Amino acid sequence: MAARKATRATVLTPVSDTAAQLIHLLRQEAAEAAAPAPGTITLRPAIRMIARRSSATSITAYSEDWESRIDLYFQHDRWTIARWSGEEQRTDEHGQSWERRFQAVVDDFGSLVEVRQ
Repeated sequence: MAARKATRATVLTPVSDTAAQLIHLLRQEAAEAAAPAPGTITLRPAIRMIARRSSATSITAYSEDWESRIDLYFQHDRWTIARWSGEEQRTDEHGQSWERRFQAVVDDFGSLVEVRQ
């Protein structure tokens, strides 16, 4: 029979009022820094994408909930580097549609990665 690992209780060391106030302020400041700025809209991550149309040079995929769409188009540039351009459309919780365009390439490991501009 394997030995059971003993559980240890957390022992809190008493701190001064000044240290307690400092700890509280640090936690509050960290929480405020992590919160999005007022008016910021955060889009939910797309639920699993399913390809609906594809060919040798293009792919269109929709999320399972139909709230997101990605179109990818294959193209060669003048240096024969295979590139993909794409458009992404997502819908926020208010029904507002958001779109963006992007460029991507296939990396050394075979993954399609976005090229930041």
